[in-house]
Amino acid sequence: MPDYQLLTELLGLPQVRVTDYELIDLDQIRLSVESTVEVAVCPDCQMVSFRLHETSKAQLIRDLPIWQRRCWLHYAPRRFKCATCQDTFVERVLWREPDLDYTVRYEQAIYQRARREPISQVAESEQLSEDIVQGIFERGAKKTLDARGYPLVKVLGLDEIAPHKGHGRFQLIISAPELGIVLDVLNDRKKATLEAWFDERGAAWCAAVEVCSADMWDAYHEAAQAKLPNVRLTVDRFHVMKNLNDAVTKARRSIQKYADEQTQAQLKGCRWLLVKNAENLTDAERPKLGAMLAASPELKTCYELKEDFRTWFNTLSDRPTAERTLNEWLTKVQASGLKALQAFTKTIGNWRERILNYFDGRHSNGFAEGINLKIKLLNRRAFGYHNFASFRLHVLVAFGSCPCNG
Repeated sequence: MPDYQLLTELLGLPQVRVTDYELIDLDQIRLSVESTVEVAVCPDCQMVSFRLHETSKAQLIRDLPIWQRRCWLHYAPRRFKCATCQDTFVERVLWREPDLDYTVRYEQAIYQRARREPISQVAESEQLSEDIVQGIFERGAKKTLDARGYPLVKVLGLDEIAPHKGHGRFQLIISAPELGIVLDVLNDRKKATLEAWFDERGAAWCAAVEVCSADMWDAYHEAAQAKLPNVRLTVDRFHVMKNLNDAVTKARRSIQKYADEQTQAQLKGCRWLLVKNAENLTDAERPKLGAMLAASPELKTCYELKEDFRTWFNTLSDRPTAERTLNEWLTKVQASGLKALQAFTKTIGNWRERILNYFDGRHSNGFAEGINLKIKLLNRRAFGYHNFASFRLHVLVAFGSCPCNG
């Protein structure tokens, strides 16, 4: 019998030796292999069996490529008979999961590719069906997430994403900024859905959460208030600023609508200049903005109030000073008589305490906003996920593990 020791070493599978090989074509190779272990463990009674009952029909098992050729293992599983319980059973091998047509290491390689590439692309390059690649990805993802579980967190971020623009449906991204991970993705942003998720985590997990940052969607705050006994609720600063920028935009539209023709021409195209952070303006944009503000004192006042409020968010670090300064700013708005900002001041009144809670630790949804941008790129790479379960797994595999753990 020929010695295939070199092929056995190149194959590198535990407790396996190569007994023959065949070059099927220029792209494929088939290796006949057998187990080097003479015994097997009964899956029922866990006793070691030395009695070989029969050798089953040979199967083709997909493995990692060898010499840039797709590799198939020609392997005949053995059945043993247990001397204790008298049942027969198929031996378990280290390199293959029962009933799967590929090795453990090949499955892991496909899983890692499916994490980074579209399923269709992996399937085409490996000459597999998309269902097989999807199944491999789902099994690997679930193992990864089961191993991670839901670690205790002190800070929680809640932010929605619209997977399909213009469809009016939102999915909720639950993140842990302190760990740098996405904890979960929910299929809607309803209060009952979020409360059920908190219930699944359990009382001890919920009690550990000290801060929850979210936008001004009532359902988030109501669910967190009901289920997180020790939480301090914070309205995300970026959403507050978005509300203010929207108010400034409405003021600009109103001013432009009733202005004379010369002023209208001067204000044309100034929308983004007004909401852009002052320090981010280019050398070309600064004089253009200055001319626009000079053309409308009312718009100049509105812009200056917006920048004052942004400075308030950016520079203050203690709550008492923040509260005093906020009162002063609200007085200025009232004195300005700008109707467009009145709705914003009402929003401040409705969410005042939770906006001020930001200054007790300066927690925001900055991490969640960054993740949402990356999720949109992930969604675009896959040309849109039409199956929520698959979308959820891809997001959690991509962003659900602590960076230090890969």
